[in-house]
Amino acid sequence: MPDTPSNPFTPPLSDVQTHGASAGKVFRVDYRLGRRDYFLWNVFHQLTMPSLQLVALAVAVFFAGQFTNPSALRIFIFVLVYAFIFAAQFAFSAIVIALGRNRTLLTDYRTELRDEGILFETEWATSLHYWRGVPRIVQRPGFVAVYVNSHAAHIIPNRAFPSSTHRDQFLAVARARRAEASAPRVKS
Repeated sequence: MPDTPSNPFTPPLSDVQTHGASAGKVFRVDYRLGRRDYFLWNVFHQLTMPSLQLVALAVAVFFAGQFTNPSALRIFIFVLVYAFIFAAQFAFSAIVIALGRNRTLLTDYRTELRDEGILFETEWATSLHYWRGVPRIVQRPGFVAVYVNSHAAHIIPNRAFPSSTHRDQFLAVARARRAEASAPRVKS
């Protein structure tokens, strides 16, 4: 494994390819994570959380059930309450992100796909997540998210990639390495 520079903003190592990867090589993207990126991830993450969806549905059903009027009004109340729950959640998230002191989160990143795992590096931290410990990798409008547990992910904005082809190649390499590491090993 090549030495990782202590400063993520040093020139690339000779074995780094920024537009592709092959065995023994790393695939790297550099980017700055902003408030909008973090908010967008929060929105999609919340919308895909089954527990939050169930709570929102239960509350909306409860409020809609309080009306004995025609079913059209019940449906309207259900949709209104359901939408209000998420609008309030998104507004709260936006306020927390806007007012938060996130200098170690909203900063410059270097992300590398390596044979052994995925490396995230900033001026404050370096973390290598082995492929077998990455539960999922998702593509959403505006970003790619590499989950390191069910509620935490590293967010890579689409603008980090020179093109959608490059992003798709990054995803293909990451998913292939994750699948290879997760495959059951046959004992000999």
